[in-house]
Amino acid sequence: MFAFQNAVDLGVDVLEMDLHITKDNVLVLIHDETIDRTTNGSGEVELMTLEEIKTYDAGYDWSRDEGATFPFRGQGITISTLEEVFTAFPDKH
Repeated sequence: MFAFQNAVDLGVDVLEMDLHITKDNVLVLIHDETIDRTTNGSGEVELMTLEEIKTYDAGYDWSRDEGATFPFRGQGITISTLEEVFTAFPDKH
């Protein structure tokens, strides 16, 4: 959601997203089939419940300086659901 809010703040007209479905049939926004690259966890999205996925830090590996610092760790950034995005940005869909 963090990246989408920044995009909206910059004035974008459209939000592009990749979706995967969780074990409990919730659509979540994540490009990869696993959470390995984008969180501090690992595993396939389709084998995890939303509750499990929400326990991981989706800001963990974000760095603006090629890995010297990780300012988004521990900031409460999680993998968002499609419903959360529609609720947050009702005029963008």
